[in-house]
Amino acid sequence: MTLEGMTFLLAEIWGLLALAGLVGVLSGWLIWGGRSAAARDLTARNDEIQRLRAELQRARVQAAWADDAGEDIPPMQGGGYRRPEAALAPGEVPAQAAVTPQPVPGLAPIAAPNPLRTAPQPTPDKTGKPDTLAEPRDGIADDLTRIKGVGRKIATACNRLGIWHYDQIAAWTPENIAWMESHLGGPKGRIARDDWVTQAQTLSGAGEPVFKHR
Repeated sequence: MTLEGMTFLLAEIWGLLALAGLVGVLSGWLIWGGRSAAARDLTARNDEIQRLRAELQRARVQAAWADDAGEDIPPMQGGGYRRPEAALAPGEVPAQAAVTPQPVPGLAPIAAPNPLRTAPQPTPDKTGKPDTLAEPRDGIADDLTRIKGVGRKIATACNRLGIWHYDQIAAWTPENIAWMESHLGGPKGRIARDDWVTQAQTLSGAGEPVFKHR
């Protein structure tokens, strides 16, 4: 190879090396420059977040101090504090305080009506219905057929009317007897004729009826 050929080859090599170096420098600047910009942007955002947090904390502290100091409670005349009245809606009329009527000279005051005097009184129950039970005491009914004149049919009818025990019949009044006869049906006067009340009094006490079944 001649001297001129070697010189030309070296010149090309140096040119390629210079071009490669230039490309490397340009690539590095693009890569590291972009990263630096992103880092600066991230730092700026973090600083803004910290600033907003500090302002929020400061606002909370001021609100707490305002509540403790009672800044929203204006003082009343003569001492003390009162809450401010709520704002009225458009067209709303403020509520008026209750007005106590003043007596007129020369006129006697009108007395308020007495509710106990004017209210209708309950009318006593005059139907004569005896005291009844919805079911026998302790779930056990007395054997009403032990009373003379009371068969199984009449005993069942008495149970339907709420009569289950001797002491209920023993407490009957003449009005109760009339009510029972009107609801039991059949001939009138049999309760008094067979003296159910006396028999029931004996059965509820000593346990032996006055009359025996025939």
